[in-house]
Order: sequence, then structure tokens, then C-alpha cells
Amino acid sequence: MDRNAEAREAYARVLEEQPQHRAAIFNSLLLCKSPEEGHLLDNLGTLVAQYPAENEEETKKLTDALNSARLRCEDQSATKRRVIQAELSKLPVLMEADVVPGDISLRAAVALLALFRCAKAEPGDTELPPFDGSDTPFAPVVSNRRVLFDLMRTGLVAVDPRTSTDAFSVKDGELTGWIFGPVRWRLAPATELLVEHIRALNGVIPDTHGSATLKRSPSRLRGAKSSRTSTIWQRSAAGQSPGTQRRSQTSHAPW
Repeated sequence: MDRNAEAREAYARVLEEQPQHRAAIFNSLLLCKSPEEGHLLDNLGTLVAQYPAENEEETKKLTDALNSARLRCEDQSATKRRVIQAELSKLPVLMEADVVPGDISLRAAVALLALFRCAKAEPGDTELPPFDGSDTPFAPVVSNRRVLFDLMRTGLVAVDPRTSTDAFSVKDGELTGWIFGPVRWRLAPATELLVEHIRALNGVIPDTHGSATLKRSPSRLRGAKSSRTSTIWQRSAAGQSPGTQRRSQTSHAPW
């Protein structure tokens, strides 16, 4: 029997006779360090809850020690999955309705074209593999992948549940970063037809297009041929990312 196990047994004997023995409770909590020892926390948690309330300072120390022990004993992979699922649940589900180019932003359209290109999507595809394995890059530089956030917010694409948790960084119970290369994608039914519509535009931006940039300058919509935004759209349709023209202003954490 190792020394930690011997110590746990010794403290357990003390607590059988003196359930409010602060040092025995506290030290027992310190000895809980892995998921295999998590079952011990149920009884210790009961002892902490029953500790005399008048000893506020000692009660707080025991409560803090209990919370720390629970974090140490929690299954880290399960915790990471839970955090990831909670974050993904904030994004729209895949939409069922038909979509036309004017319904989405220019950034989302660019991201959709780039994703289809690098994944070599075929007609009728409802899922796309990670683009890490593609010989066609999603964008010239990694930072251009930020436009995928704009695309996910449309409900046209979503992260496939089979995506490895390695595609996300989690620290202290919070999602701190995305690594888009290993992400698997699911597509909304309307995505294929929308891509065909966007490609058919051949650089002509519809008046109803949802880009914030276009809304600020209505006159640029009427003169699309001389518009810098139209130029970006044409480059995107030809397979180039506009990320080299303008940095993303997204507030999401970098990956």
C-alpha cells in the first residue's frame, strides 16, 4: 500500500469518530488528485456541507479545497468535450430554407467558396473532410481562416460532431482557441445551390447583399465594376481569399 493510501485510511478512521475534524477533512481533500479518486469526494463533500457554519473562515477553506479537488478529479477529456459542446451550441443550427447570395455577407460567401474549393466538394455532398489533408489551401495565410466564423454564423455549415477535440484549445473550463485544419464540416441542404448561384454571379454583387461594407456605400453597389469590394468578390470567385486585402475584426480568440 502506498503512503497516500495509508494516509487516506488514517484520516478516514479519524473522521469516523470525529466527522468535524477540520484537518482530517482538509488533508483528505488534498489527497484526491485523479478521476479514480473522485468517488471519495461524495462523502467528503457531505462532511464539508455539515461543517459548523459559525466557523466561516474554516468553512470557506474547506469549500475551496473541495472545489479544487473536484477539478483535479474530473475527467479532463470529458470536461473538454463539455466545454466544446457548450460553445458550439451558441452557433446556429443548419438551416433548412433556401438561401440566395443576397442573404449572406460577402465574407461568408468568400469563406463558403474557399471551403468548397479546398475540400474539392462534389455535388450532393452533405459533409466535408478536414482541409488539413487538402493539397489546395483554404487561404494564403492561416489568419484568413477567421472568415469561417462568419460562415458558421449563417447556419450554412456547422462543425461535425465527429471532429476531434484536438481542433479546440480549452483552458480553465473555457474554449480559448480553434484549430480549423482538423475540423470536419456538415453542410445545410441549400449550400450546393447557393454556391452555384454565387459562382454564376461572376463578380457582380447583388443589390440586396448583406455585407456591412456594402451597406455603408450604396453607390458602390450601382458601380460594382469600379468597386474595390467587387474586385475582392471577383478574386474570391477565382479561388483567392480576400484576407490579404483586409484583416478580420472578429472578437474570437486566435487559433
